[in-house]
Amino acid sequence: VYEQSCEAYKHNGNSSGHFYIDVDGSGPIKPQLVYCNMTEENTWMVIQHNNTELTRLRPSPGLNQHLVHFDYSSEEEQLLAAIGQSEHCEQELSYQCRKSRLLNTPG
Repeated sequence: VYEQSCEAYKHNGNSSGHFYIDVDGSGPIKPQLVYCNMTEENTWMVIQHNNTELTRLRPSPGLNQHLVHFDYSSEEEQLLAAIGQSEHCEQELSYQCRKSRLLNTPG
């Protein structure tokens, strides 16, 4: 039997680490492996995706955009359930550049 949140693991005396979370208890949604960050005042559930490394971009003639696709380790229904029970959600995307104009700003 798995806990329904990282917060529940924290209340059981666990520290940060990978845990299986069963967001709907004994319901139809399968448990998912997540990372529980319990080192801060708040407890964060981190769901991994396939694009954690830097992606180098090169200029493409005639194209002004770059698409990045994220494949999460959880199924869509697991993600939606986790989002639904969360107080706050965020997704981080970092753009690092050198001598580049961001969002077509005047140079």
